[in-house]
This record gives sequence, C-alpha cells and structure tokens, in this order.
Amino acid sequence: MRIADRLRQLALNAGVGERQVKSELAEICGIKYQAVQQWFGSNNPAPDNLAAIAKAYNANLMWMITGEGEMYQTTLEGKELDVVERWREFPENSRRMILAQHLAFMESLKGDFSID
Repeated sequence: MRIADRLRQLALNAGVGERQVKSELAEICGIKYQAVQQWFGSNNPAPDNLAAIAKAYNANLMWMITGEGEMYQTTLEGKELDVVERWREFPENSRRMILAQHLAFMESLKGDFSID
C-alpha cells in the first residue's frame, strides 16, 4: 500500500466521502487540489503536508509513511483502545445518537455528582 492509499484510508475512516478525499486533504494542507492529485500518481506528499494530515486525523506519522505500527496516535491501552476502535466502526448517524444519549445521561447526573 502506498502513502496515498493510507491517506485515503484515514480520510474515509474519518467519514469523508470517497469523492471528497482529495479536496479534504488539500484543505487540511492548505494546498491546491491538483497537488494532492499528484500524490495519487507518482509523487509523495511533502513532510509538512504529512504532518498536517497526521495532526488533523490524530494519525501515526510512521504508519502514514511506512504502513508499520498503529494507524492512530494513542496513549490508550487495553479496554480503552478497544472502545475507541469499536467507536470508529459505527456509522456517523449511530455515533451522533450514542453521543446524544451519553450527554443526556451526564446532564442528568449533574444534580448528584460534580462533573467537570
């Protein structure tokens, strides 16, 4: 898998539509769409563009370049990492519903507990 393929995978995982991947990456990097198109041909992104994409997606820069290691930067371990990985598998509309329920639950606790 090439760098461009991994960048596509990051964008798709973030909910970007297949047809918007290149324009999304261009916007993140502050460059023209045509420059990103070249990444999917024969050129590779410049280091500052890779850094911007890694920051935007909380991605592991080493994975982006080599394909080795974890896709995302994380300090989570064990069960915490499992929860995050499962969360990313949910469709966007399910994520919104779960988050709304969670926020409503947390709001209901304010009277009993101190929540920061």
